[in-house]
Amino acid sequence: MDQSDTKKAVPSRNSADSEAPIYAAVLNATDDAVLVLNKDLRVEAANAAFRATWSIPPSLLSARPTLDELVRHPSGHQLLDADGQDASLAALARVRRGDAAAEIRRDDGRIFRYRCHGIPGGGRVLTYLDVTEMVRGLEHARTQELRYRHALQAADQSFWEWNLFTDEIR
Repeated sequence: MDQSDTKKAVPSRNSADSEAPIYAAVLNATDDAVLVLNKDLRVEAANAAFRATWSIPPSLLSARPTLDELVRHPSGHQLLDADGQDASLAALARVRRGDAAAEIRRDDGRIFRYRCHGIPGGGRVLTYLDVTEMVRGLEHARTQELRYRHALQAADQSFWEWNLFTDEIR
């Protein structure tokens, strides 16, 4: 991340706030998409990875919308649930309780795991981890294992060993 991303991570509320640059640097130190919400579920901050992952316009984020407003935005319709806006709106109750976690398979084929973490003051932090490659690798391994098992069952034979030196079969 460059310095301009660090400054963009936190909406500027008070330029004299000495913790804002540290806060922004911490948010942008991860490749995970991070969204920080206050106790009213209003956007406090979003890191560069969040903006890139969800294509939410910076003007919308700087207006400090509620999570409900983000979910209703065309880019945010899968923020909380893979089944789209209605399911995401239903997931808001879980976010309010602070116990939301799910795997989201987006329309573009990418797979994210998100978690909701409670923070002091009643706010929430939503973290999104791109697990597309890991999940696809596991699915491929399971498919290969299943094919192997089916091949063994179809052959209806067990393994045997042929010693080429003695020409014995066991």
